Amino acid sequence: MSSSRKNILAWLILAAAAVLIAGGLRVLRTQSLLGETDTVVQGTTEFAEESGTSIQETAVHVPTTDAAEQSNNSFAVADEYAVTNESVNDSYHYSSFIRILGVISLLIGCAACIAVLILLQQDEPLIGPDGTMILLVLSVLFRLYSWNYVIGLSLFIFVLFITLRELTGWVKHRFRLTWLIGIRIAYRLTQLAYGRDIHHFSAQLEHFQEGKPVEISDGLYADMEAKLLLMQQEHAKAIQEAVASERFRVDLITNVSHDLRTPLTSIIGYGELLQNEPLSEKGAESLNQLNRKANYMRSLVEDLFELTKVSSGVIEPNMKELDLVSLLEQTIGLMQDELDAADLTVKRQYVHEKILIVTDGGRMHQVFANLLENACKYALYGSRIYVYLDENGSQIQVRIVNTASYEMDFTPDEIMQRFVRGDKSRSTKGSGVGLAIAETYTASVGGSFAINIDGDQFSAIVRLPR
Repeated sequence: MSSSRKNILAWLILAAAAVLIAGGLRVLRTQSLLGETDTVVQGTTEFAEESGTSIQETAVHVPTTDAAEQSNNSFAVADEYAVTNESVNDSYHYSSFIRILGVISLLIGCAACIAVLILLQQDEPLIGPDGTMILLVLSVLFRLYSWNYVIGLSLFIFVLFITLRELTGWVKHRFRLTWLIGIRIAYRLTQLAYGRDIHHFSAQLEHFQEGKPVEISDGLYADMEAKLLLMQQEHAKAIQEAVASERFRVDLITNVSHDLRTPLTSIIGYGELLQNEPLSEKGAESLNQLNRKANYMRSLVEDLFELTKVSSGVIEPNMKELDLVSLLEQTIGLMQDELDAADLTVKRQYVHEKILIVTDGGRMHQVFANLLENACKYALYGSRIYVYLDENGSQIQVRIVNTASYEMDFTPDEIMQRFVRGDKSRSTKGSGVGLAIAETYTASVGGSFAINIDGDQFSAIVRLPR
């Protein structure tokens, strides 16, 4: 129910309740007056009977000179007494019933008022709690309840009910100052005096949020608008510098990667040719070392090249529907040689045997391969790797957990930086960009990547949208 309809319904019920209460009080007061009249009449009759005086003598003394006229007067007084006595008897019959009706009217009116205060509380101020209190005070000063016993009292009770409803709503909304009519009047006066300046400043705030140019006026908020314009200019300058820096970084890494590819390809090719030539034992060992370093350099260059392209948004993801369980199993199968070399066992816990999602299969394969490769390098020899696949609302969560073979004295934020390695002695293979690639690739398909470290337990968490 809308606020206006709720107010109209509440006012109608409160008005009816006020009329019922005022009518009930009127009935009860009438009954009390009738009771006093009956008591007076009954007392007069009893006094006459006790004194032995005739009804005619007690009721009226009319000096007459004519015996017939005196007799007629006596009969008239007797008839009047009989009618009065009959009226008193009738009032006794109906007084209890009318009194019950008055009490019922009072109870119904009070119940209706309580129901409105509980079920139809004030959501928005009408004239505010202070305004209704002023109205109530004016009603008392002008003695509204004395103008007419039913109409005036009904209006007074209605004002009282409206005041109670406004106060109840104000308490419900934790005594908001905006409910006070004085505050609202002051706000309206401020709008009249500075409305144009406030409107212009609000418009400039919207322009600032939307990136539109901010205009400075000569009004009340000119200084603040000037500060907004300065902030906007500094923000635009910072964005330009950041874009230029990012473009320079991307171009540098791209060019360096491209320039390094050609000589590295030649070095690796000649190294492979030299392996077929007869060499001394020391020469063969040096050649193997050369080939390993060259392959490491090529892998590092390729990772940097791909990472730069993806992070700069040059290559859009190829989103297709695929089975995430099958993708994980294929990645684990391709990494089986490295897992066997580290004597690592993969334990799987999948929530379903098949989970279809829309994502870039190539990038997610690279993410899972990097995480498994990272585990092969740094996990405790002969331990287990746990792969969990769960559903979490509209997201799919893949968690890869392993036990580290060294003390992890770093934070998740530190280890996810580029070229940062958990093995600070750098005795193991790795370039330090594997986790950075995993984070960048996951973000490129709309997912999120996180690291959790708990003692010796290292967890990589990938969350993907359905």
